Formats: sequence, structure tokens, C-alpha cells
Amino acid sequence: MLPPVLMLLVVAIGVAVPLRNDRGFYYWDDTAAAAVGVWQRIADQVLSGTFPILQLDMWRGGNFVAEAATGMFNPVMVALMVAIHPLDNLAIGITLAKGVLFALVALGVYLLAREYGATRWPAAIVGASMALSGYTVFMDGTSWVNGLAITAFTPWLWWAARRHLEGRGSIWVALVAGYLLVSTGNPYGVLAFAAVMGALGVETLVRRRPRKLWWLGGQIVVAALTAVIVYLPFLLTSTVGSRAGSVTGNDEFFAPGLSDLLGMSSPTFQPYITMFGGNPMSFPGLYLAWFLLPLIPWLRWRSLVARWPAWSGAAAFGVFYLLLVLGPSQIWMFRWPARLLPFLAIAIFVIFAVALTAGLARDRVRLRAWLTTAIVLLGAWQTFSDRPNQYVWAVAGLIGVAALMYAFLKVRSGAQWFAVVAVGAIGVLLVQTHWMPVNRSVADYQFPQSRSEIQESFAGRYEGMTVQVANRTLPNELETGDGAWRDILFGNLYSVSGVESTTAYSGIGFTKHDNALCLTYFGGTCPGAWDALWENPEGEDEQLADLLRVETVVVLLNIVPDPVAPEGWTQVDETDFVRVFHRDEPIPFPDGRLSIAGDAVDVSSDVSTGDRAERVVVSTGDGTAQDRSLTFSRLAWPGYTVTVDGTPVEPITGPAGLLRVELPAGLTDAEVEISFLPPGWTAGVAALGLAAAIAVGLVVVDGVQRRRSRRSVRGATTEDATLDQPAPDASLRG
Repeated sequence: MLPPVLMLLVVAIGVAVPLRNDRGFYYWDDTAAAAVGVWQRIADQVLSGTFPILQLDMWRGGNFVAEAATGMFNPVMVALMVAIHPLDNLAIGITLAKGVLFALVALGVYLLAREYGATRWPAAIVGASMALSGYTVFMDGTSWVNGLAITAFTPWLWWAARRHLEGRGSIWVALVAGYLLVSTGNPYGVLAFAAVMGALGVETLVRRRPRKLWWLGGQIVVAALTAVIVYLPFLLTSTVGSRAGSVTGNDEFFAPGLSDLLGMSSPTFQPYITMFGGNPMSFPGLYLAWFLLPLIPWLRWRSLVARWPAWSGAAAFGVFYLLLVLGPSQIWMFRWPARLLPFLAIAIFVIFAVALTAGLARDRVRLRAWLTTAIVLLGAWQTFSDRPNQYVWAVAGLIGVAALMYAFLKVRSGAQWFAVVAVGAIGVLLVQTHWMPVNRSVADYQFPQSRSEIQESFAGRYEGMTVQVANRTLPNELETGDGAWRDILFGNLYSVSGVESTTAYSGIGFTKHDNALCLTYFGGTCPGAWDALWENPEGEDEQLADLLRVETVVVLLNIVPDPVAPEGWTQVDETDFVRVFHRDEPIPFPDGRLSIAGDAVDVSSDVSTGDRAERVVVSTGDGTAQDRSLTFSRLAWPGYTVTVDGTPVEPITGPAGLLRVELPAGLTDAEVEISFLPPGWTAGVAALGLAAAIAVGLVVVDGVQRRRSRRSVRGATTEDATLDQPAPDASLRG
């Protein structure tokens, strides 16, 4: 047990290293703007016994099922959400949650390497190195928590599925791991699942065991059925949002080149890869481990090649992801090839661990030393070539790798190797985070970290439905203590404050609504949103503010220098950053979401019964008036059902994407019922039930076969092997 325990200790120290410069290192970009608000809301809802399908107060960001990437179907992710919810400091909470995911990455790669025949110390080396590699720490670790999650779950699926094929484990573990990977809601998780199954399929055929393919087929069927409830609402909702019409194309955005991979062992290598804002990558995104390339001349390649069928699946997995990493910048909804670097890294690390298990070659030392020297120099040259003005760091990286390689080659045992790698991994992170303390390639919001302070600043101050006219072009440097974040927020943090706002982060958006207020993905607006609020949308008789049922408007003075609201609104607050206006008259029907009724409609009552249902009692008179419409302060997401006295009526997408209903004439005290269920939900539930039934069947059949095998072959490996199970192939123990 010592190697994996020490490995996890090194990972914990490594994850903590960046916090010495910035305690918000993992509270960054999309994590701060999107994930934290969603995690807080899901935990709130789960703890109150509610499943958070639709959150109206979050507007464009509140269709949780359609967003898919919320992770709300994943029990591990939900458990993390609930576990960190009691913590007031949002940055500390998400850092602890990510720490768990980092540990899962390391332990998963450790187990996978062991499964392929690596002994404990080489497996621990690659497990720690994978978790502390450049992209994992600086990109997924800081910003994209769902990316970190699928990196964590992928090796566990691979390990469990291969272990079952080898007869050392039960299929139920593989089925659970497959569900965890698919249910993150990140489409790259589905891609990773397919890649794992394909890799194992290749390996099974290479090893001439085609009868085992049906087990992989069973897992694929279960995962495909599981994916229906997670992704079908997203696909059916994407028609109204920004993900509609995704195409295949190439603009080289966030796309590594083949030469960039030569920097995977150069700790200070910042590849010149275009990222957000047109700027090059500001962190060591291609760095994997300082020893990978320099050790190539010392590995026992004949031993590795002789056993290639055993690791052919890992090779197939690596080739698949290498092609994608070097491929076009977008294939359908899969964009930005650099996001796939961690999966290529998994394959590289597993094969390396198997090779290292055979030991290092000690003959022709001078030749091998010269080759290693050339590799280290090439890495330093690559570092210098991409950023010549940072030559000092290229030299520092060269000296550091050379010293670590010398120490590695001087020691002999696996434990000593691990010690050198552990010291090197922590040392490299200390250097990297001194030079590159944060990821400057993505948004640095510097949001407040205290949930109670956020609520104190906003709850009760911005009353009712609030529209914020602001963007990130702020008048001065922000500080969470007394800066602009006491007056405005972006992303999903208004949901943490308890304020209903159109300002929200969304991965799908709602195009018609976004266009009306020129909303960006993180909830920022253009200056024109101020004028748009007081204008009538084309073909409408009411102002947009009235259609939305806006009660409070917050305007950043930096983009609208001297805002003056029309009659019916009063300025109630002004700070150095914003001016705040509030509606003079109360909104009618405060218990519902009805904003405007046509002149032919008399409304007796309007009551919402939760976010997903509403009941309106109306009449339409004698039919002489023409406008029999009802407009609701709800986005017209696909999935709404409307009935009038039990008769279905087709919902309409009205101005700014709002839900609109056209009533038949001549109604007297009719009841209009509005309800919401995500599109494809019924099919998803049915598919999930079928997946569960098939999974149970697979487990039963597997159990029967395993019992027969144990009776016929005494002493066979049981399914209760521990983390320290000996390597399957004793010839690779080195």
C-alpha cells in the first residue's frame, strides 16, 4: 500500500503548491463564473429534496437538464456538491472538491498502469505525474472542472473494463465506472467512453479473444441508453441556442502542432498556441513529465515490443487521441483539440510505466547519455524558440531537467525512482507557479469568495427580476473587498446571492433572448441593452422591460455614462460603479409569471406552482378584440406544454424568446395550464430503466460464469484484489 499512499501524498502537496501565490487558483474562469453557482444551486435543491430541472430565476443559465454539463446525474459530482455546500468560502470549497478529482486521476492511472503489468513504483510515478501535469493543473484544474472529472473517471472505466475481460473483476464495477464517465454531462466523456471500448476491442482482437467482445458490446449498450437522459434534452434544446448548427472546420484555435509535443518534458515550455483573445497559451499546457522523453534511450524497448499485444489497446487509444489532438479545431460539437491532451497523456503514461517496469538498460552508457543530452537540449530549444524573450526560463528548465535526470539515472530501485520523481514534480510546480502563477489565457474574474458576503451585498438590495447592463470593461482594478463586485456580478453568482437576474452563464444560451439584450455567454451586455429595455420589440405594444417583468435595473456607469430611466422608474441608488433604478408600481399577479395579456383577455388569477408549472384563469369576451395572447416572463425552452381547459395549445416563442400563448376566442373563466418537462425526458427515463435492466442481466450472467470458473479452476484470481495486487505479468517486474 505504500506506493499509492505516497503517490496521493505527493499529489496533495502538488495541488496545494499553486495556492501559495493565489488562494483562488482553482476558483478561476468558468469554475468561478459557471460551475460554482450551479454547484451551489444543485446542492441547495438536493438538500431540500428537489431535483433541479429548471431554475427560472437563473434565466438563460437555469435550464439545468438541457445544459447537460451540470453533472446533476452523476452521484460522485453531486456528492461533492453537497459535501462542500456548508463551507462559506466558495474558493476553498471548490478547491477541496477538485482535490478529490485530482486524487481520482492519480489513483485511476495507477490502477490502469498496474492492470497493464506495471509494478507499484512505476505505476505510482505515472499516477502522480498525470495528476500534476501542465494541462491537468493549469487548465482543467483551474477552469474546467468537468474536464477534470472526465479525466478522473476515464482510467477507472478502462481499468475496470479490462480487469473484467481478464477475469479478475466483476462487470458491475465497469458498468458503474462507465455510468460515472457518461453522466458527467460533458460530451468529451462520451467520446472517452467510446475510445476506451474501442481500445479494448482492438486489444481483444489482437489477442485473438473475439468471444469477449460481447461483454464490451453490453457495456456500450448500457452506456448509450444511459446517455439518452443526459444528452437528449441538450440536443433537442440546442435548436434555440448557440450550439445549433455546429460544423466541422479549422481555424487553428487551441490546436497544438506535432512539434509542440516535443515540449512534453520541458517544464517551462509555453507553446505558441492561440487561445482566447487571440493571445498565445500562457501556461505549460503541453508539459507532461520531465523524465518522459529524456528516458527514452534508457528503456528496454525489446522487452516492451515483444509484449505489444498486451498493451495494444493503450497504443490504439493513444493513436486515436493523437489524431484528434492534431486534427481540425472543431468536429461537430467537439472543439478545441488541446482539450484532449489529458487522454493522450493517459495512454503515454501507461505505456511508459510498463516499459519502466522492465528496468533501465545500463549498457552503452555513453551513447545513451549523449542521446538524453540531445533530447534535453532539444526541449530547451523548443522552449526558447516559441518564446525567445523568455530565454532565462528555457535555461532554467534545461538545468532543472538535466539535474533531475542525473539523479534519476544514479539511483536503482523503484522507490528511489519515485523519490526523485516526487521531488522533481513538486520542484517543477514551484518553478512553474513562480513564473506562471495563474492561467492568464482565460478569464480572471477575481470574484468574491465568501457566500455570506455576496448575499449581504445583494440580497434584498436588488428586488425582483433584475437586469444588469454591464460588461467586463470595468473602470478600475477589481477588489472583492471594496471594488465593483459589491455592485455587479457576472456568470451564475447572482444565483448565489438570491437575486433573480438575466445575468447568467450558459453553455447553450437562448439566441433570441440573448440577441434582445446582446448577452454574452457569461452574462455581460453591450451598452445597447439599456436602450433596448425601454423600446418596444418589433411588432409589440409594450416595452421589453414590461415584457420581462423587470423590477430593478443596474447600469454600469462605465458603459452608459449618464443613464436616465423613463417615467415610471426611480433611481434608488448610485455608487462609484453603478446606478440602480426600481419600478415605481408593483408588478401585477406577483404569484405568477404573466407579464402581458392581450386586450381581448381578462385575467382573473395567475399562480405559479414551482418553476415548472403555472395556472392562469382567463376569459376572452365576445371575440371583438383581436389580441388574445398571454406573454410570460419565462424563456420558451423546448419542453413546454400548454392546455386550455384540458385542450392542448401550441406554445409560441415570443419577443426576446419569451413564452407566449394564443388563446381561442369566446372563453369564459377558462383555465390555462402551463407545464415544463425537458424534451426527450420520457424517452430518457425509459432508456435509463432499460439500461438498468440490461446492466442487471449482465451482472447476473457474469456472476454465473465467474462461479463456474471458480469451481473449475481452484486458486483463480478473485474479484476482491487489492490496490497492491501483483502485476499480472511477472516478467515485467524488473
